[in-house]
Amino acid sequence: MVTVVKASQAESSHQVENTPPAPVSADLQGLAAEAAALEAEAGGAAPGQPGAGVPAVDNLEAELLSALQMARLGVGKFAFGWWQDFPQVWNDQTLQAIASAGAEIMRRHGWSMGEVLSQWGPYIALAGAVAPPALVTWQALQERKAQERKARQEGATNGGQSVTPA
Repeated sequence: MVTVVKASQAESSHQVENTPPAPVSADLQGLAAEAAALEAEAGGAAPGQPGAGVPAVDNLEAELLSALQMARLGVGKFAFGWWQDFPQVWNDQTLQAIASAGAEIMRRHGWSMGEVLSQWGPYIALAGAVAPPALVTWQALQERKAQERKARQEGATNGGQSVTPA
């Protein structure tokens, strides 16, 4: 039920009048029928009509594969340019296997690619922004540790003098 406040009464006494909802107009019924017809044309059917409840074409695997290929293009060159084996490890067969398994999980939970990206897209973008500098930092730390280890070993063989890299 809709509550309507009459302007003249609202200003003076703040009285509220309860009115029943308006009946559905012929225009609204026509619009609903037109929407149902467009839905049926697009491959779906109006509820209660033949074909209702028939699932749309399932292309989750292809959508997920495309997203993974785009990620590989963006991440591979910039974040893993130093890793010569990146293209061999993250090859088309690997991405296809990930897409197949991922699509099965998405089906099991009733997720679409749009829903996943809508809900998790900002988090995926954050991980994509943080990963390249984090990996380069990790690589630099590993190199620094290796230099320090080498310097300690050389110091032990040079009569106990410690040499620290700059």
